[in-house]
Amino acid sequence: MISPVHFLMCNVLLSMFLGIVLLVRKISSRHLTIPVRYRLWHLFTAALFLPFLPWRQLSPQEFLFWIQDLLTQDTTASAVTHTAENAVQSSSSGTVIRDFSTAVTASGISLSRILGIIWIVGMTAVTLYFAVTLLSIHKIKRNAFLVTAESEPDLYRQFSSCVRELSLRQDVKLYASCDIQNPVSCGWLRPTIIIPQDLDIVSSAEELRFIFLHELQHCKHKDALLNLLVCVLETLYWFNPLIWYGFYQFRKDREIACDHAVLRLIGGGERMRYGLTILQFAQHAKSGVFASPLSGISSSAATTKQRITEIAEYRPVTALQRLKSAGIFLLIFLLLLGTSPLLSAYASGSPVFHLAEGAWKEADVAESFDGRDGSFVLYDMETDEYYIYNKEKSEKRISPASTFKIYSGLFALEKGLITPESSTQQWDGSAQPFSAWMQDQTLTSAMQDSVNWYFQNLDRQMGLASLASDYSRIGYGNCDLSSGVESYWSDSLAISPLEQVRLLSGLLRNQWDFAPENVQAIKNALLLSEDSVSGGRLYGKTGTIGSSGETSSGSSKTTGNGTSAGSDKTANGISADGSGQQMGWLVGFLETSETTYCFAVNLQGEGCDGSTAADVALQSLTTMLSQTE
Repeated sequence: MISPVHFLMCNVLLSMFLGIVLLVRKISSRHLTIPVRYRLWHLFTAALFLPFLPWRQLSPQEFLFWIQDLLTQDTTASAVTHTAENAVQSSSSGTVIRDFSTAVTASGISLSRILGIIWIVGMTAVTLYFAVTLLSIHKIKRNAFLVTAESEPDLYRQFSSCVRELSLRQDVKLYASCDIQNPVSCGWLRPTIIIPQDLDIVSSAEELRFIFLHELQHCKHKDALLNLLVCVLETLYWFNPLIWYGFYQFRKDREIACDHAVLRLIGGGERMRYGLTILQFAQHAKSGVFASPLSGISSSAATTKQRITEIAEYRPVTALQRLKSAGIFLLIFLLLLGTSPLLSAYASGSPVFHLAEGAWKEADVAESFDGRDGSFVLYDMETDEYYIYNKEKSEKRISPASTFKIYSGLFALEKGLITPESSTQQWDGSAQPFSAWMQDQTLTSAMQDSVNWYFQNLDRQMGLASLASDYSRIGYGNCDLSSGVESYWSDSLAISPLEQVRLLSGLLRNQWDFAPENVQAIKNALLLSEDSVSGGRLYGKTGTIGSSGETSSGSSKTTGNGTSAGSDKTANGISADGSGQQMGWLVGFLETSETTYCFAVNLQGEGCDGSTAADVALQSLTTMLSQTE
């Protein structure tokens, strides 16, 4: 899907490309031929569609975040609400999971959602305006009468002569209407020219020829198709005045190119009479045109003045001019081709990963969930088999909460900000929600206690540009970091439980060629138990979004199955989708003597935090492994 924030970033790049096109038009006016100058707008139109194509090579946020990193240093304090999660101990295996991470309270409505709503409202308004314009054109055509050899033999004969003169193979219809004052052309599949009903009375035969040749040139150049595409783009880019200005220049060059084509046909000696014909319709032209599929001989006063200047200065194109124009056009084309991967507004990163029917088996772990809403994904790396509980939920992207720290730590290791042997970050003395956070941290201690400031420091040092590149490299969910370094993991970044498992298996296989010692360092930091389910080594990371109550820090409680739980200091919160729903994660893997199982549990609803997800994960793993033994 399209990310509105990324789309705005693309608009910055597109505005820069527009500036290049306008600059080239200005400084190369003596070298560019009129037709090539018009074709530059074809490239610009193509560029405006690029944000809606799913390029994967490079995200626009990487480029713009790089600029941001150069200009600013992010020192903003985290605005998320901190909430301690429980420490869980499984009664069946004795596994202790220190879940001392912070639950995050995402903003009620994300920036992307606000911008998306505004964008859609604006597009709806422009679409309605465009629809009214189309209805008006349809009404004009319906009330007009078709000019044929029977109804208007002299007028039809002049029109047919011009069609033959241009060697047009299309069947262009001619209508006469009393509802318009200027000749216009429209229609791509069924090209149509509409003229004022009294045009043949007030115009000479020569002027009629000029008018017909002009409108037929629009048909020959397929300007109606380009006009339609421009109308679509004006709808999509309604908020960008620079794009509006670009399309104003496009319409001006369209008419100048059409004039040039007519003069090339009738000869430069006729340019004065042709210019006078254009001036006859200038007084009836509208000063501004928006979202209109029409082309016409008339134009605004400013455009008409420039057209007359170009007509007066008309000279046949030389071979040298054609060569220079081709070179300039090629350079602009190569520039567009080279930057096209930047012009992607897709926030979906990799397409959402789905498993086809038959590629997975049902996981019978409903008892472990005890009526809670959520999903469980188990992947056997040896047999390449997936076991899933609630497949629909397992494929839905949601905030990763603190589970993102697995990859944040890995990226920092890869950048050399920390090393497996030296990963200590000094506490700056600032107040923190937990005493365990108010001390220097290593990668292992920060991962086990889910110390926010540790990973935020690393993210700031890497910068959003580098992070965006790394997340795109591994295809982490939607790869959307638009909420900023402090809260992207709770507001904009999203990943499904199935994708969590797929990524984790890729990490264990070192699919992306990370340094083996760095992958091992992350594994060491994730270690929860040397002797867990089926005697295996258990690794994992919890995460929580939102919460519903509060208990004092340092308190403990016992779950229904005898599990010992540590502190659970909570505060009112809402989920990443703004619904107020609590959510908990456990993402990890279990190494046994036979295989390695990657798994993810996600729970949603009241009382569903990371500690609860860990409890459900342990019970589900025990159930599934007992079934396979």
